Parts: sequence; C-alpha cells; structure tokens
Amino acid sequence: MSWKETCPMTERMHFVSDLLKDERSMTELCRIYGISRTSGYKWRDRFDSGGLAALADRAGRCARANGRCSPAHGSQTAAAQPL
Repeated sequence: MSWKETCPMTERMHFVSDLLKDERSMTELCRIYGISRTSGYKWRDRFDSGGLAALADRAGRCARANGRCSPAHGSQTAAAQPL
C-alpha cells in the first residue's frame, strides 16, 4: 500500500466541509481527522470569519522561549513590514 500524501489546506477544507454537513459531532470529526478539538474549533472559527482563504497556513511563533525572537530575527521582521 502506498502512502497517501495530502496538504494541510486540503485536510482543513475537507474537515470544514464535513462539519457543515452536520452529520457528525465536532468531537467525532476531530477524532476521525486526528486533531484536537481546540484545532477543530479554531479551523471552524477561521472559516466562519474569512472563508476558505482563512484556512491557509499562518506564520507560527518563534521557536525561542516565551515566543520571543532573537534580535536578528526581530530586525528582519521589522524591516520587512511596511510602515
């Protein structure tokens, strides 16, 4: 059997689609998709507020403790943002 390869955006779209069918509970769908209920509610809320585009990957927090970036990373981020 070959491995099935999917992208996170596609999985989120399928999850929301199944949720909108209202055939299964949030808990059951989260178990089927292998995600936490927190993630399931987050994806539902994102979809409700911004449609399919809102399900796209977002930039995560920095890996450093307390979510703070190194000074070098912070200056790069600040330089990349328009004023």
